[in-house]
Amino acid sequence: MRRTKDLMIDELWSLLEEKVFPFSSTETLFNQYKDQNVRFGRPNAPEIRKENLRNYIKSFNTRPKFLVVGEAPGPWGCRFSGCLLQAKLSLSMANSNS
Repeated sequence: MRRTKDLMIDELWSLLEEKVFPFSSTETLFNQYKDQNVRFGRPNAPEIRKENLRNYIKSFNTRPKFLVVGEAPGPWGCRFSGCLLQAKLSLSMANSNS
């Protein structure tokens, strides 16, 4: 039998695959999980961001009581990492402490 945590990750990931990942950027909105900015990003940046987001979701030991959805993710964190509400500096600091 699959663990509850695995089911939570799969349910959330399915929702993201349906409602977020497939939509292309427009003139006014940028989907960092589908498209790349050739000026600032790596060629495989969308895949890196999705993998980072999946690892972030998998890091939770229990199902969260709330889901906070960030509007307009910023270029200092999410564009770099794919994880909402995170700055590159905080991710770098967390990585250096492990």
